[in-house]
Amino acid sequence: MSSHFTINGLSSLDSSESSATRLGWQIAQRVQYIVNQVARQKAGAPADEIALELHGRLRRMGVVPNMRELNAYADHIAALPPGSKPT
Repeated sequence: MSSHFTINGLSSLDSSESSATRLGWQIAQRVQYIVNQVARQKAGAPADEIALELHGRLRRMGVVPNMRELNAYADHIAALPPGSKPT
């Protein structure tokens, strides 16, 4: 059994172009949603705790997180004052 498909890059951000592009947008939306949720709930918490929470929630949403980006998000959220809302 062979499957024939092509994956186009994100050079043109037209979501009607390919399923790979639509998948990329879907993943980006999931990441944004989870990061905003965690930022609202855990602002000012330790970065390690935030990274674990982000990792768990993203995995449950079907996203395999990039650890470098995940740690950067965690550092930024930890630097927020408690009770602040992300922009």
